[in-house]
Amino acid sequence: MSIFEQMLTIRSYGKLIVLTGIQILCLLPSYAQQGPKCGFDRTISTVMSTHPAFKETYDKVRSGERYSERAAMKTTASLDNPVIPVVFHIILTTNQLSSIRNTVGIEQRLDSQLSVINKDFNARNADSVLIPGGFKALFGNAGVSFGLAHTAPDGSPTPGYEVRITNLPGFDIEGGYGSGFGFSGAKYTAGGGADAWDPESYLNIWLINPLDDGKATNILGLAIPTYIAADNNGIGMMERGIVLHYGAFGKRVSPFDYYVKDSDGGRTLTHEIGHYFDLLHIWGDDNGKCPDTGGEDDGISDTPPQAYPSSGCSSYPKYDGCVKTGDGIMFMNYMDYSADRCLLLFTHDQVAKMKGTIQPGADVYPLTQHPWLLAYPDTTVSVAQNNYTVYPNPSEDRINVVFRNQPIGLKNILITDMAGRVVAAEEYEQQSGFYTFSMAAEQSGLYFVVLNFDSGKQVHKVFVR
Repeated sequence: MSIFEQMLTIRSYGKLIVLTGIQILCLLPSYAQQGPKCGFDRTISTVMSTHPAFKETYDKVRSGERYSERAAMKTTASLDNPVIPVVFHIILTTNQLSSIRNTVGIEQRLDSQLSVINKDFNARNADSVLIPGGFKALFGNAGVSFGLAHTAPDGSPTPGYEVRITNLPGFDIEGGYGSGFGFSGAKYTAGGGADAWDPESYLNIWLINPLDDGKATNILGLAIPTYIAADNNGIGMMERGIVLHYGAFGKRVSPFDYYVKDSDGGRTLTHEIGHYFDLLHIWGDDNGKCPDTGGEDDGISDTPPQAYPSSGCSSYPKYDGCVKTGDGIMFMNYMDYSADRCLLLFTHDQVAKMKGTIQPGADVYPLTQHPWLLAYPDTTVSVAQNNYTVYPNPSEDRINVVFRNQPIGLKNILITDMAGRVVAAEEYEQQSGFYTFSMAAEQSGLYFVVLNFDSGKQVHKVFVR
């Protein structure tokens, strides 16, 4: 077999796909970064134009006031370096797969990508020594890690990724199957993509070839966090997650590997996870305005005002229309558009905002509550049909019910008080293994968690303080 031929073996969730083909590495387009690298601001604008009420939510995201005062007071407990299970849905043509060296390339990029984000979110990136002196004191540690999921929603083992061979050249940022927002067609098997795994148990990441009206685009990534993927925005919860350009995934190990220019260091995913944790672009997506001229900025106090995104690698200090003296703008912040090799840090206040999203009762918190998904299932042990946990007990403001494998015969879950009054209820949702109930508005006392199965009901007592 020549260097241009090899057997392509791709293990996909639920099946094995074997293809034989010719690798033609030169069929890939060359991208020059002349437009936005991230589709976040465009999607925000599109959602806001079709659902004007979304502006109120987005303003709260910018200001950091998303959670109620009571919830904020009750979510002060610190999680000790939680690990979030991640699954990658890879939806590419055979030529696109060949360009990243098929299974060997996928696994190398997966390994390097997980290493990059775990270092970036734990302030362990070796290139942090390059942070300019004026900004070193602001270097923040988010204290959250990520691991490949090795237990699939049905309890079977998984390598943490699935591959779907497609004949589609890519997926459009707008239109298509699903909501029509944010490459939604890639997120449904019926749209030619791959269905999300339970978005409250896994961080879903789709690797695709992004298009804009059928044409190549500079957009390399897009996060759809919980506050965007909400029913009142016309976007279902199964669209939560992150889309990445397959050429901006992982970290380069060979000069011959295919990557989009300046995006070969794994920082596109660092940037998009920042969005998933409520961070905005460092310049605030306000069309060049500055805070003192009616601009919004990013709502973070320790990131300097900035007019426009950066590109390439700038020299320190760099000044613009918003900052003309001192240390200049923070072009090396992960939430800017500089080249991967020149992105170096999150700040303390950015970290504080991200940590707020993983505290009990906040949007990302459910993803921190499924550590067993990181391990391969023990196939020698028979798992009970409905192995689940009800926690915490006693509770402050929330009761969670987590299933370790897909519920069998579950109809609904009710929370009742001692008088039998139903104070919260959830119907069973296909593929969902995590249910959370807010108790913030309820009085202290004893409550009952009632799980109704086809075979009968199971009741648990929980005290709410």
